[in-house]
Amino acid sequence: MKRTRILLSGMPMIMLEFMKAIFMSHPDLYVAGDVPSDLNLSGAVRRYRADVLILMQPDLTTDRVMEIFNCRPSKVLTITENGRQGMLYFLRPHLELLDDLSVRKLVQAIRAESQGE
Repeated sequence: MKRTRILLSGMPMIMLEFMKAIFMSHPDLYVAGDVPSDLNLSGAVRRYRADVLILMQPDLTTDRVMEIFNCRPSKVLTITENGRQGMLYFLRPHLELLDDLSVRKLVQAIRAESQGE
């Protein structure tokens, strides 16, 4: 089974620990690292070989998303500060609103691409 490598960025410590705990219960999902949001995200994606980048930065510009995608990840997921909504960006031109974000929806969103959905 291929493990999906996840990079977390810009999260308060409590959210970071919460996310790590979520993914520990899913053997196919692996938190490769966590970095501050002001770090060069493109470089961090390359360094950690991330398949998915999850950010606490809901206001990503299209140019910023494209810059990140040039480095490899198949998905970028942004989460709002209150943790209740997210935006899922795919490498292909696709954007999806994730309303009422839950653990189940988060895991489904990450797995969707690798399962050919």
